[in-house]
Amino acid sequence: MDSTTLQMLALLRASLAGQKPDPLPATEEEWQKLFHLARKHAVVTMINDAIEQLPADLRPQGDIAISWALSADRTRYHFHHQEKVLADIRRRAADDGLQTVVVKGLSLAACYPVPSSRACGDIDLFFEPREQDAYRRGNALLGNADAQCDGKHAEFLVDGVSVENHYTLLDQNYRSQRRAERYIRSTVKDITPDGCLSPMGNMAYLLMHTISHITAKFKLPLRNVLDWGMFLKANRDRLDPALRSER
Repeated sequence: MDSTTLQMLALLRASLAGQKPDPLPATEEEWQKLFHLARKHAVVTMINDAIEQLPADLRPQGDIAISWALSADRTRYHFHHQEKVLADIRRRAADDGLQTVVVKGLSLAACYPVPSSRACGDIDLFFEPREQDAYRRGNALLGNADAQCDGKHAEFLVDGVSVENHYTLLDQNYRSQRRAERYIRSTVKDITPDGCLSPMGNMAYLLMHTISHITAKFKLPLRNVLDWGMFLKANRDRLDPALRSER
């Protein structure tokens, strides 16, 4: 494992688990390399949380320090704006008799020590009850009842935020994913107060979504691996006992 990767992991352990970061970059060039690697893995802001706790003489200096800070500020601003947009969507959906269920990024952010440091690209959601034409009604609420579906979801831009309304959550070409989707949909009755899937439903979705990326040979950023770790840490006591490690 190269030195830049070791530095990234050390700072992530500091940010997410409170461990002393070691090794750290020693030169501006090393900080530059680390910044580009962290950006590739969508963990710049998480690492910035650890940088802010370092003594001044160990932090990056000059232009690269500004790059870290600006990138972190953008991530946090975008996150809070997404929260406001989602709250408005949930309110309007409730007024129309629809239940909004949030998946992926925003539903996982609460598992992190600083939720706004978990970079979220768009808002992924679906509407219930499905048997009452919730998908089309949700599309209308988001701006276009007849929006084009790519086979899984329709995309919208709501107050500058990308929103995906899912008709399906998983690839319906595979029986295992169809079965998983039926299970996930069955857990909607147990969604959390903030509109996220129950721990068991979320775990099933995370597992199948990750498998679909791996089988499609997509390169998963480290953030996706961290999602798993932080999710299991936050929900360990709320998962089916048969799935918990005894160690």
